[in-house]
Amino acid sequence: MRTRTISGFLAGAWLIAATMAQGQSVDTNADAEAHCRSAWGLLQLAEVSNSPPQDSKSNLNKAMEDCDAALKIRPDFFRAAAMAAHCSYRLVQLESDPHQHEDDIRTARTRFEVAARCTGADASLFREWGGMLTFESGLQKDARGRLALLRAARQVYESGIRAANYSGERAKLERDLGSCLVLLAPYAGASADKLALYDESIRHFWATTNVDAVGNSPQVCAHWGIALVESGKLTHDYQKLREAIERLGTALEGDPKNLEARYNLVCAYALLDEPGKAMHHLQICLENDDAKHTYYNIAAHDPDLTSLRSTAEYTNIFAEKQRATVPIITPKISN
Repeated sequence: MRTRTISGFLAGAWLIAATMAQGQSVDTNADAEAHCRSAWGLLQLAEVSNSPPQDSKSNLNKAMEDCDAALKIRPDFFRAAAMAAHCSYRLVQLESDPHQHEDDIRTARTRFEVAARCTGADASLFREWGGMLTFESGLQKDARGRLALLRAARQVYESGIRAANYSGERAKLERDLGSCLVLLAPYAGASADKLALYDESIRHFWATTNVDAVGNSPQVCAHWGIALVESGKLTHDYQKLREAIERLGTALEGDPKNLEARYNLVCAYALLDEPGKAMHHLQICLENDDAKHTYYNIAAHDPDLTSLRSTAEYTNIFAEKQRATVPIITPKISN
């Protein structure tokens, strides 16, 4: 009888303790959610278009403090971690001091890494993270810095593709990875390595075709077309050059001012020995060239344009040899 009483007491005590623990869990979850809601409100204030930069920075920092408070309660709280990462990157975008900008980038990368380890990390996190690294690579002055950031972006996009649950999310990551590989390829030393990167990018672009809004944007078509031009040139594959013309034409329909896409179209037509079409687009590039005569100087020496050099139009344009002495500036592939 006494044993039963003790057993009953212990069972009752365990039930009370479990109930109290459950109540505490509910309370702490509610506290974490409250911090997260507060952070969201501060983020919205920071995003107001007419908000002074200093006010935006202040609100973003306060939002991150709320996110950190939520994460202290729930370390695996993905929503709070992802919001903190986003706020951290927004601070990067608002920072004009170069040294502070670099420090903020390192902080943002750490924030994204923390969020990616949380349960339920979704594709949007990897897209923003990879997008940050890709964009920042274009701001780097040295090739080593650009290469390091692009390699990191590639890994992020690949991780995101593995984590994506829906075809639309996966297609967006495939698209962004394809563009990242096009940006990476020029840094590959051997032609075989470049070809591998361009062909891999083309495969990723093809994976986006089931989602029209993802695969047919001017920027995607431009990068896709560039990959096809470079791959076709390396393999002497004229069918790829024809496909490149189609993609680059689509890019220009959506963005006629994209000189990068237009110049690659010049190269594709020249490699197919269609000088009339090539010269038409080259004229447009030169008419809209920048103050450094970037496209003039490239076209004056580009081996892709060999088939144009016997034409009267090309000779007339490049007869002024003194302009071609300006140092050659390779046009960037836009991020």
